[in-house]
Amino acid sequence: MRSFFQFIVVALVVLGILVALRGYGFTAKTPAIFASEPLESVLEQADKDGKAVLVKFTAAWCGPCKVMDADVFGNAEHADAIAKLCRVKAVDIDEFKETARDYKINVIPTLVLIKDGVILARKDGGMNGPGLVKWLNNSLTSY
Repeated sequence: MRSFFQFIVVALVVLGILVALRGYGFTAKTPAIFASEPLESVLEQADKDGKAVLVKFTAAWCGPCKVMDADVFGNAEHADAIAKLCRVKAVDIDEFKETARDYKINVIPTLVLIKDGVILARKDGGMNGPGLVKWLNNSLTSY
């Protein structure tokens, strides 16, 4: 009887871990807010539209990046607020190494806000949704 309860406890712990990983985007799809076009195309179109572009440098293995994807970019309220301010493009540093070098990416996630070909602001490390929206607003109003 004791081994049955131990089995149940272990099973619940494993299930809890799997649910937690799924909740933080380890198996989730890419948030819809991310542009699917190449970075250069996103920057060109944003320039034509008079919009800024938030570039999120990321990697498939980056835990904090996955948390941001789920909690910030995957959250409808935050994604809507961000989309009103700028377009968003995720760039995988392992897939686009030259781009990461060009932008001098040493930490991920790194957020780079670009408008009219000019880097307006840069933030190394993750942010929560309200913090990101505030950072974007402050960066765009000071431009």
